[in-house]
Amino acid sequence: MAAACQGPADFQDASFDEVEAALVDEGLQICEQVDLELTEREGALEGRQLVLADESCPDSERTVDVLSIVEFETGDDRDAALRDIQGARGRVEGFGALGVAWTFGPFVISLTGERDPSVVDQLTDAMDNLGAK
Repeated sequence: MAAACQGPADFQDASFDEVEAALVDEGLQICEQVDLELTEREGALEGRQLVLADESCPDSERTVDVLSIVEFETGDDRDAALRDIQGARGRVEGFGALGVAWTFGPFVISLTGERDPSVVDQLTDAMDNLGAK
């Protein structure tokens, strides 16, 4: 979780596929994926929300380990979103609630909702291996 306190990563080309591959390579399961509607975030181009699990996907709908991946048009827009997330630590609603976030290329990657410690550990390793900050 220390990654949320680092400065942002370099703003360079990257893809959703790279992020998702890093998750799978670390042993995480992507249980559900939905496109995010990004009407209120300045400079946001596209976003996905993933529900993660460390072993197998549960049969029921989950609100645990929800990962948002949002692509931004500029580094300034991405970094402003990161600052908002970092300022939201401890809140339980809104963009990036609870404030665990990384940057990678044009993306802000944030974990919201309740968190399974083993998923957080695997996610942190995946982000480290990806080079996210």
